Amino acid sequence: MNISSEPPHGEIKADRMECLHHDESPSSSEGKSSENGHTKPLPVLTFTEGFSQELCAEVLSSVHVGDGETLVLPLNGPVPVTEETYTEPIAEVINVGDDALIMEPENPETTEENNNHNNADDEANFIEPENLEITEDDNINANNAEDDDEDYPKPRSRKPEKWKRNVVKLMSDSGLAHTSLIGKKKEARTMGAGCSEKCKRKCLHTIDEERRTKIFKGFWEIKNHTMQWYYIASHVKSQNVAKRTLIEVPGENPRRKFTNSYYLPMDNGFEVQVCQKMFISTLGINEKWIRTAFEKQRSNHGVVLKDGRGYNKKKTYVSTVIKADVMNHIKKFKTVEGHYTRKNSKSRRKMHSMYVIEKQAENNNGSKIATLRQYRDIFNKEFKLKNFKPKKDQCPRCLSSKNKTPQEKTEEAKKKFEKHLSDKKAAEAKKTADIEELKSSEELQQKVCVLTCDLEKVLLCPKGENSDFYYKSKLSVYNFTIFVSGEQKGQCYVWDQTEARKGSAEITSMLWSFIQMKVAAGIEEFRIYSDNCSAQNKNQFLFSMYVMASIRFNIKITHCYLEVGHTHVEVDSVHATIENSVKNTDIFVPSQWYTAMRLAKKKPPPYVVKEMTQNEIFDFRPLASYQSWEKLKTSQFKEIFICGSEPGIIKYKTEYDQEFTTVNIMKKTPGRPANWKTIPLKKRHTAKIPLRPNELADLQALCRSGAIPSAYHKYYLETLPAIVAQAVEPPPIDVLSEVDDSDLESNDGISEAGDGSDSDAASSTILDANNRYSDNGSEDDNDGDDDPDYEP
Repeated sequence: MNISSEPPHGEIKADRMECLHHDESPSSSEGKSSENGHTKPLPVLTFTEGFSQELCAEVLSSVHVGDGETLVLPLNGPVPVTEETYTEPIAEVINVGDDALIMEPENPETTEENNNHNNADDEANFIEPENLEITEDDNINANNAEDDDEDYPKPRSRKPEKWKRNVVKLMSDSGLAHTSLIGKKKEARTMGAGCSEKCKRKCLHTIDEERRTKIFKGFWEIKNHTMQWYYIASHVKSQNVAKRTLIEVPGENPRRKFTNSYYLPMDNGFEVQVCQKMFISTLGINEKWIRTAFEKQRSNHGVVLKDGRGYNKKKTYVSTVIKADVMNHIKKFKTVEGHYTRKNSKSRRKMHSMYVIEKQAENNNGSKIATLRQYRDIFNKEFKLKNFKPKKDQCPRCLSSKNKTPQEKTEEAKKKFEKHLSDKKAAEAKKTADIEELKSSEELQQKVCVLTCDLEKVLLCPKGENSDFYYKSKLSVYNFTIFVSGEQKGQCYVWDQTEARKGSAEITSMLWSFIQMKVAAGIEEFRIYSDNCSAQNKNQFLFSMYVMASIRFNIKITHCYLEVGHTHVEVDSVHATIENSVKNTDIFVPSQWYTAMRLAKKKPPPYVVKEMTQNEIFDFRPLASYQSWEKLKTSQFKEIFICGSEPGIIKYKTEYDQEFTTVNIMKKTPGRPANWKTIPLKKRHTAKIPLRPNELADLQALCRSGAIPSAYHKYYLETLPAIVAQAVEPPPIDVLSEVDDSDLESNDGISEAGDGSDSDAASSTILDANNRYSDNGSEDDNDGDDDPDYEP
């Protein structure tokens, strides 16, 4: 049994309970007879002085041995323990953050003798363990140093070389141009012209310019002020004044006490004497450097003292009161079981915010509050907790390669996986390069728009902690988000399931609306990054819209698709912010979702939320009828480029590292060609989309049960039934349905559909309209692409 203590708080707690198995000892004086006739000695636990009775009680409540056995505690006497048998402790998980924080039990220090008895058949054989003496000075840790490195995060490492004051000091010691800590600009050190022809020592004839330049560069390449003083002191010889030309006044000290001789090194290893002006101009310094070097040397018996500037600042320490407050606050967070999820967690930043609010509420005496950095440092150093990052959406290809045995990892499989990783890096590198290029030029930001877009997971309405919500069908709310890099702005296009679906017509309409808005602001080029969902943003209808937009507005459009499985983009941060803002918040009608999105971002600029109506969602299928997409496998596109100066010409790639393939997709038809600048767009939906009868019944049942407050009953009891009354038979399904990214995980074997039509394979993924939603409508639908949808 191991007991660890925390001296700063005067507490001792049981971290780990362990039963030790030893060889049976027939000479044991105490015990009871087992069923096979052997004597089972009693386990003995010894405590030294200084341990309280409360600690013993805590230990007894945590340790379980066989029925009728006794724990002998010399401090308090023998205590009988009955009933339960010993069980190993489980890992504790602290519910504090997007990163779950797991406090694992320490591993028992087993020996070879223990391992030999690690058998289920020997479970009943408890042999007397060695007595364990534990003092307050003991800091028992069963894990060795290597285990600590693996299980627990290392404290934040110091990197003095990156501190601003050290960077400025290094540049100053190197003679480079820089800006001081107070904002004053310093010019780079340069070598002076030297002395004139009138110099008595004729220095210009003694040392040439090439040698002077080498000396100047070598001096500033030292990059250390102390060593530069040492260099000066070693090349200047100082001696007492041999002869004075002025009359000395009794009682007054002469100003000049020493005579200096200056020398510069030559290539042959000797030195040549020069005048003071030549010496200081060659090194690029002034007279003060020389005086300081000799002061440092004479004050320390001939050894140049270290540069002491910047070392006299008083170091700040975190007071014990603040430290205790922070540790007590961290201990308030209760532990939860190991089935951790991100929904109900709090990050360390949020923990600090809660700590600040708590201290401000009770801060009557004006005591100080720990900063975020102090809070984080105490958390990392004082608590043995490790970060656990659950990943729900890891790349299937990467996991598949990781799980393969060495025999399964053939050369072909390795090449495919390496190609997958190289494609991932290529796509990310292109996106990063576009963003960095945009940030580096304000002029470019006025003409180019780099954006990422994605559809958020289905937002359910009503939303709350009521368990009845889980078992009832709910109303779906959709959010298609565009994040503009450089501007750091998020644009949310929102609608509910009675307005529209979430297919290609909706996504294309929203990108069309965004392009029109940006063109009016002067944008001439769009660079778009997204995932590979064919039903939404990788199909002929979207590309037909790009062709129309490029011709109408004379713009350039590039759409790059990230590697499947690695499509995490900046727009995901908008979705995370929205979801975090509504945690523990009840939502009953779609308008509350829209308000929550507008208020989700605390720092300006806020997210722009546009509520879409059927008047803004268009049917782009007629555009595709003017073009020939039959022979193009659009689902294999990695990048597509369309320019308004080349009407009808598209350039695409099916591999990131290949050149563009150029195709003219305009159909050659008799008669007058279509005018792309005036082609009208028709509405996609002409009436509200009704709910299924069972969906409406479930929502109204929630109203009658009181799960939905009466203030919102009118929406569910009057507004939605009116939509059902207008229901008409949906037209036949003739376009793409929803496809998840995982359906396109492998590009191998993708062929043209049916008679050579678009390779999005619409016919294989069409689902009946009645199967659009899951039966229970639960919140398990965590991806907006997982819910199949039909497109009338």
